[in-house]
Amino acid sequence: MTFRHWTAIAIMVFLIPGCTGGRAVSEPPVHLQAGRQDATRGAELYQKGCYSRALEFFLIAHRKFSASDQLAGVAMCLNNIGTTYRALGHAETAALFFHEAHTLYRRLDDRAAAAQALCNRAAALIDMGRMDEAEAALDAAGSQLPAGRLPAYLLKTRGVLMMKKGVYAEAEALLQAALDRTKPENAAALGATRSAMGALMQQTGRPEAAVRFYRAALEADRTAGFYKGIADDLVALSGLAETMDETVALLKRSIQIYALMDDRERVAEIMGRLEAAAEKGAVDIDLTRHFVKTWLDDPSGWTPCR
Repeated sequence: MTFRHWTAIAIMVFLIPGCTGGRAVSEPPVHLQAGRQDATRGAELYQKGCYSRALEFFLIAHRKFSASDQLAGVAMCLNNIGTTYRALGHAETAALFFHEAHTLYRRLDDRAAAAQALCNRAAALIDMGRMDEAEAALDAAGSQLPAGRLPAYLLKTRGVLMMKKGVYAEAEALLQAALDRTKPENAAALGATRSAMGALMQQTGRPEAAVRFYRAALEADRTAGFYKGIADDLVALSGLAETMDETVALLKRSIQIYALMDDRERVAEIMGRLEAAAEKGAVDIDLTRHFVKTWLDDPSGWTPCR
């Protein structure tokens, strides 16, 4: 089983007004631009899986947008801070930020963004095991959108909810619909949804299909540059490997990524699994141990999160 949060959707970004042709659009005053650079940097780090570093920048951006009373920027930061807290495993804190973001987006009459924030809150509620509340939040999110086809992120989150509830046929239909409605260029969303489908296949006793989906998720996460997702996909595949050598090879690749990202909790967890598999398969992992220790002990070396 992977560690990733399948229900996470893309963070929101702050769009800088531009020119659509014809008259030039003047640059806003400097104080009204404050926060954009920090929000952009936070988004870049989040999309790599560098959550602790991303949170630092989102919190700074929130201060700057709040100081100049830019409510759209404030709402965006509230959502992104919540998304990051959830990725860090703090679902209850995340839910508070999503609620505030949803409330502010409703006041701004941005129904699409309000629905996204509410869907994110539903994902946090799923993490907490509050399934009925999550379902109600998803119903409310859908009601804020125009009638017709629901967006992929909403279908995916409801699909994960159904999977958690054990309603597997409906979960599969929803996740497949989410995949069908995700644009090929949206690699991050494809990776998350394919991973969720892989987990569903695994839970329903279809290992070959699970491997196909996890491999497809790995391909998408590589394209997206989502380092943590790559490592998570490799761990998921290791649990379905047919030989001990393959298990060890996949775990070696994943643990090195976690080490480069300074994810010490994952390193400790995977190292235990790797050592057990290596012992069973009589495989030497001394060089992997060396790399992991060196990278964790060298704060000045290259890392995706700097």
